[in-house]
Amino acid sequence: MQNFIKIFILAIFLSFAWNLNPLQANSTIRILLIPFSVEPLSEVSLSKSIQNTIAFSLISHTKIQLVHSDESWQSSDLFKTENQQKIIQLAQEKQCTHAIYGSVNIFGKNLSLGAVILNILNKKIVHSGSEVLNNIDDIPKWINQWLERAIDKIALPKVTHSKQKSFEKLTKSRMVMIDDEIIGMDIADINEDLHNEILLYSPKKITIYKKNMTILGSQKAKFGKTIVHAKWISGSPPFLIVSETSGEDIVSTLYQWKDEHLIKIHSYKGWFINSLPGNDAAIQIIGQKRQYSDYWGKIFKLSGPPDQMIPNSSIALPVSANIFDFSFFGVEGQKDPLCVAYTPNDRLAVYNKNNQLLWRSSIIFGGSLHFIDVQTNTSGIDDTMRKYIPSELLISDINDDNTDDIIVCENKSSTGRLFEKTRWFSEGVIHVLTWTGSKMKPLWVSNKQPGPVTAYAIEKNKSECQLWIICVLKQNSLLRNGYSRMLVYDMSVTKIE
Repeated sequence: MQNFIKIFILAIFLSFAWNLNPLQANSTIRILLIPFSVEPLSEVSLSKSIQNTIAFSLISHTKIQLVHSDESWQSSDLFKTENQQKIIQLAQEKQCTHAIYGSVNIFGKNLSLGAVILNILNKKIVHSGSEVLNNIDDIPKWINQWLERAIDKIALPKVTHSKQKSFEKLTKSRMVMIDDEIIGMDIADINEDLHNEILLYSPKKITIYKKNMTILGSQKAKFGKTIVHAKWISGSPPFLIVSETSGEDIVSTLYQWKDEHLIKIHSYKGWFINSLPGNDAAIQIIGQKRQYSDYWGKIFKLSGPPDQMIPNSSIALPVSANIFDFSFFGVEGQKDPLCVAYTPNDRLAVYNKNNQLLWRSSIIFGGSLHFIDVQTNTSGIDDTMRKYIPSELLISDINDDNTDDIIVCENKSSTGRLFEKTRWFSEGVIHVLTWTGSKMKPLWVSNKQPGPVTAYAIEKNKSECQLWIICVLKQNSLLRNGYSRMLVYDMSVTKIE
C-alpha cells in the first residue's frame, strides 16, 4: 500500500431547518468543520492552519456559518462506517447540513492531502479530491482552489445588503490565488484592442495578464531596489509609471507597452510621480521630489511629453500630504472639484478649493503594509525612518449620478497600529462613499476580506461595473513569496436619496 492516505475535506452546507430546501436564498448554510487528522502527530499544528485556511476561504460568503468541532479522528479510523455515522450525528446535533473533514499524511519531503464534502441530509459525498504536494506551503492554494470548485457545485445564494441601497454579487469563478504580495493593480486596455488587461504590482515586479490570467509580460524591479508604487496612465500616449527605491534614493521610470514588452521611455531620479483623476485627455501628472529635511517635498504639476516632463506650478494642499495621500473628486452642479485626503491619523477629510475643512470621518480608513525604510547619513533626517505608502483613494462615478464616488479600504488591526515597525491587519473591507453636500455617506461596503486589502480597481464597460479587490494572506519574506487573493464583484449601486 502507498505511504500516504487519501484525505477528505467536507465543505459547504445549507440552512439549519431540515424541512427547508438548503439552497433557499433566505437560509443560512451551516458547515461542520472537523479538525483534520495529521500524521505524524508532531505536525498536529498543521490541522489548525488548515482550519484557518478554510475559514478564510469561506468568509466572503455571508450566507455561510462555519461550525467548529473539537472532536477528531486518526486517519486510520477516518473512513470507518461507525465514525462516519458519528460525524453525521454530530452534524445533526449542531444543525449542520454538510461537514468538512480530512487527513494529511507527511512522508519524507512530500505530503498527501484530500478533501470531500459530505451531505448530511442524504449521507452522500457531493465533492471530493486528493493531491500529493511537495511543500506544506502549497496546502492553502490547493484548498482554496478545491473549495472554489465545490462552491460552484453547491450554488451558494447571492449576497445582499438590505441596510444599504445596493447589492453585491461575487462573480463565479473569479476568485484567483496569486503567489506574490500584491501592492497595487490597474485594469486597462493596454493593447488598445477593446479588451482590458490586468496589471498587478508587487515589490518585486510588474506583471501583465490577460483576463484568463495568461501572462502577457512582466518587468522586474531594478537590482537592489523595491517597487513602492506603479500606475497605468491611459492618456495620449499611454504609459506606465513605476517608482522604486533602495531606501537611499528614489527613481520613477516611465514605460510604454509595445509589441508585448514594456519599453523604457525615461527615468526621473529623486522623484515620485503619480496622477490625478480625469478623462484621458485631462489626466494631470504630478510629481514630488524627495527632500532630505522632511523627505516629502512640494507637490508639482508636471507638463510636457513623457520623456521630457518638467515641474510647473505647485499644488497648495490643506494638509501636509505626500503624493499618494490625496485626490480630487467632482460633484454634480459644482464647478470646482473637492479635495479628499488622509489626515495624519488616517481619517478621511474633505476640503473645498480654499482648503477649508468641510468634513472629517470618525473612523480610521486605509491601513497600509507597504513602506520605505529610509536610510541616510544626512543630519536633517533620522538614520532610519519608516515611511508608509498610503492606501489608494480611488475616484469613480460608480452609480452614474454625475458625482464622483470615493473607493477606499479600511483595514483593521488588533494592535490599533501601535507598532510603527511591525504592522499587520487581520481583515479588511472596501467602502464606496458618496458626497451628500455636507458629509460622506456610505453607498456600499464589501464583505470582510481575510487579510488586509492592498489593491483595488474599478472596471466600467457601458452599463456594467466591476470592482476588483486584492487582499494579502501572506507577506513576502527572504525565504518565501507572499500570497494574495483576488476577487471580482459585479456592482449594482443606486444613488442614496
